[in-house]
Amino acid sequence: MIGQVVVFDGHRLNDLFRVGVVETPAPAILPELSELRRGSKVRSVRIGTSTVTVPLVAKRGHMVDVRESISALLSWLDVDGARYLSLSDDRGKKRLVVPTGVDVGDHEWNDVLTVTFEQVDPMLLGKTVSIAPTGFPVSFNVGGDAPTRPVITCGVAASTQSVGRLWSMRLDDNVDMGVVLPSTAAASLSIDCAERTAKVNGAVSMIPLGLDWFELTPGRHTISLPNGTASEVMISWVERWHR
Repeated sequence: MIGQVVVFDGHRLNDLFRVGVVETPAPAILPELSELRRGSKVRSVRIGTSTVTVPLVAKRGHMVDVRESISALLSWLDVDGARYLSLSDDRGKKRLVVPTGVDVGDHEWNDVLTVTFEQVDPMLLGKTVSIAPTGFPVSFNVGGDAPTRPVITCGVAASTQSVGRLWSMRLDDNVDMGVVLPSTAAASLSIDCAERTAKVNGAVSMIPLGLDWFELTPGRHTISLPNGTASEVMISWVERWHR
């Protein structure tokens, strides 16, 4: 659609530019191959990244400086890491993108330019949901139509194991995830299942072999504490949608 609203990292591009037809091709489906004696076969597939292309024309008029508009745009795009991109066609959902280029033609200050973004998460992202359970087990619903991975923090956590000091959570009675605590004293925990990082008392930790990072499919889930206690708990996730 021509002229749809485009917001990158909180900046509304329409304030300074007219927006052309935004191209949002579907991400590529990439096969994972297994090598065989007589060739290979597809073991699984994964969704790759895609490129969002936004054509822009700088607005002109009284008290409008095209160079200042383009300078402002370039400063907005000068970011470290992925940021959110919102398109009005996406009906309130967001894309996680990294700016990858600005084509300003043959002139340093052209009023026609094209911005490209790499969409690093192939799904559209909905609202962030957080729950603060006061007891376990706790049950909750996950929206969206694609799996998501939660962030879990505990202000105070302790293991009930005197040997090994493993503190763990159990998802739906079939997936365990946890860390080994440094002592029998209570510890603070932060576990990011999307980034696959865990911290105990602010220090990077590892989850033991045999445990896995939680993945929440859309629907109803239950989390329990098989061998530990926790308070000041926060479980957060972002809804993810195919389109």
